[in-house]
Amino acid sequence: MKKKYTFLLFFILAFALKAQESVIFKMQFLAGKKYELRTISNSNFTMNFEAKKEVLDAIKKQITLPMISKTNMEIVADINTGKEIENKIPFVIDYKKVHTLKNIGGKEMNPTNPIEGSRLFGYYENGLHMKIDSIKSKIMDKKTKEYLIKTVQNITNNIKFPDYALKVGDTFKQKIPMKIPIEGIGNISLILDTNYKLMEIKNNIAYFDTIINFTLGSDIPQFTVTSTGNGTGKVEYNILNTITQKNITNYNLLLNVANKDFKIKANIDADSSYNLKILN
Repeated sequence: MKKKYTFLLFFILAFALKAQESVIFKMQFLAGKKYELRTISNSNFTMNFEAKKEVLDAIKKQITLPMISKTNMEIVADINTGKEIENKIPFVIDYKKVHTLKNIGGKEMNPTNPIEGSRLFGYYENGLHMKIDSIKSKIMDKKTKEYLIKTVQNITNNIKFPDYALKVGDTFKQKIPMKIPIEGIGNISLILDTNYKLMEIKNNIAYFDTIINFTLGSDIPQFTVTSTGNGTGKVEYNILNTITQKNITNYNLLLNVANKDFKIKANIDADSSYNLKILN
């Protein structure tokens, strides 16, 4: 009898280990859950101008060159999902904290962020793609609401994951195109290319290393925008809860903006951390 149970124990253990050899990476919010999202981002920004002396002198009367700024942002939000109906999961997102601290040229600022205190109502399609029906806020104006809805939906609707199992050592690429409208001027286009490599599967967590590349462009009249940007990161995917529970990135972006009168050269060093957990 002992041998029988010993064999059964080894069989179960072997099956469990086999199940941990591969993973289908499918980020999905589940129905009837409460999530807590925390993100922290830090950036160091340096900008300088190249121009004729008279143009440069006029610019220097307005700002100190090179312009150096630091920004720290912390976001805390609760995400509550309802009952799934016809492949749609309703959600309410409460932005409890959106805190921004800026230091520009040695001067500290703590501007109010209009997203703080707002509530987003909508639903997830296929557990991930967001459709926002409305935003409730005491201070957010109509244009900001429209911009937020368009940006969030554009990003989430372009997120795609492989529909096949990944083994340790496997890689896949993810491309997310975005457009950043600048009112009265034009659009900045951003393509975020991320290469994922599965490093380990342990205790129902899949660990990935990421390599990130940025491509920037614009359709702003009379301006030329060029850039190079790259970074690295670490991602943790919770297999049982089907969520990316942690995403840490570090990146650098070099940006050049030019027209017939001057050229702007900017350097951005940044890091960010994203943590998502289920509360119930």
